[in-house]
Amino acid sequence: LGFAAPHALVAARRLDFSPPKKTEDAPVASAAAEAAAQEAASLGPQLCVILALADSPGHAYLWQNFVYFVAAIAYVAAVAACGRSPPKVGNAALPPQTGEFVTCLVLDVVASIALVVCFPHLNTWHLWALTAVLAGLFAATWFEGWRDLMIDLLDPLFVVRSDTDKALPGKQRETLRRCSWACCIVCGAVAMWDIMLHPVQEGLFELPNDIMQGLDDGLADLWDQNTMLLLRWKPGEGRDETALLWAAAESLGTEALSLKKQALFEEHRLLLFKYEAPKDGQRPATPIHTKWKTSASSPQGDLAKIIDTSFPAVLNVTLCLHVHAHTELAKVGQSGEKSSSPEEAGESTTPPSHPLPEEFSEIVGASTDAREAYFAGCKWWTDTLDSFYGHPDNMTDLDEEHHSSADADDLPTADADAEGSDLA
Repeated sequence: LGFAAPHALVAARRLDFSPPKKTEDAPVASAAAEAAAQEAASLGPQLCVILALADSPGHAYLWQNFVYFVAAIAYVAAVAACGRSPPKVGNAALPPQTGEFVTCLVLDVVASIALVVCFPHLNTWHLWALTAVLAGLFAATWFEGWRDLMIDLLDPLFVVRSDTDKALPGKQRETLRRCSWACCIVCGAVAMWDIMLHPVQEGLFELPNDIMQGLDDGLADLWDQNTMLLLRWKPGEGRDETALLWAAAESLGTEALSLKKQALFEEHRLLLFKYEAPKDGQRPATPIHTKWKTSASSPQGDLAKIIDTSFPAVLNVTLCLHVHAHTELAKVGQSGEKSSSPEEAGESTTPPSHPLPEEFSEIVGASTDAREAYFAGCKWWTDTLDSFYGHPDNMTDLDEEHHSSADADDLPTADADAEGSDLA
């Protein structure tokens, strides 16, 4: 408030809604408002950043809060004192006093360090390069030649002069300003002490796990490749789902209980399963679906006797959307042919179609039984997706009954036509 209010007042006074011919009579901000805004701009931005990050560790002591409060009050008092008794006459340019210059420089350093410590992602080489450039410019001001060059460059933008003779006396004002500088330096030192010696607690700004679990509706799993792993066994190597999951777990080097069945298509020799990471354990460095692709292409141990290496290891949701559109439009074409009258039979009409992309054959293969197996897996995925986005009448629960329903029904039915109409 102490920083923004004087600037808002100056901006409001400088608004000019008069016709262009009367710009000479445009209102001008008062000297008191300009003096308060100038004082607020000297230390206000740095102090705002420091106070915003002062309690980032989350455990400020009572005496720390008292120091922050006193610093803020002293700063506002100095701004009000400058507004009540401006330190200069008119548009005179006064150089900053030594105490103000030192305080401003100290607060700049404190605010910069606080930002980098509280936001580690800002600590990049770009920041260090900018720091080196600023340090070089600061060192160049000690040389007269470089200083004259900087003055020539800044003169068109800023008034570079010193009208010290136009400074107005004000003992009370200067006393409050010096108190403000001292309080701000103490505030910066206390904030830096707290930030450097008491780092932010890990996970302080993250939502608790119980809240995240409460917000999880299961929809994200439909787009997670770790929940769409495929295992198609060779002809004559059929086993129950437990044996298949144990073989997959052995190849992945993970616990068998972390693999869960999603759907089992015995007619197509296909098992669709997912990986559930332990709640208290660490997630693997390499994603499970990546490890499963490697294991499926070069199987070892018991898995080498079972798996069909020519079949994809993970379900591709993009291909499944193409498959769904291809299937639904093919149904529309068949129903249109059956419902057409003899008179309309002579007319040449092209039924709607959605050909499968070329990469489908590259990924799945040209074998008919492999394509039907992949179609069955895609149908399970689209039916599960439609259970989230479908109409209330078609809504189903994602429980064991829904997942096991794919074991018996792997081909499109009349009910599936209704459930998948909106997705098509």
